[in-house]
Amino acid sequence: MKALNISVNTFKIVHKPPQTWFVEKVEWRGESVELVILCAAKIVGSDVVVSTCVATKSELTGFDLIVDNRCDSEDDATAMAISTLA
Repeated sequence: MKALNISVNTFKIVHKPPQTWFVEKVEWRGESVELVILCAAKIVGSDVVVSTCVATKSELTGFDLIVDNRCDSEDDATAMAISTLA
């Protein structure tokens, strides 16, 4: 298995919302910022590749996340992304 941290733009090109699992969290960056951690998996050759991305909600315009794909933790999102490959 390979894990990649990729940019928001690349994530939106490579992955689609139904196969994307996500976690919402708030961080302090001089002000309160709502972040979304995206996670999706694909099989590439004989490897499972898990892509993750941290984005602000405004960066996800046009990438309509599925509410039922919301997870409580990054580990849960990774596990769910891998489970969609089975």
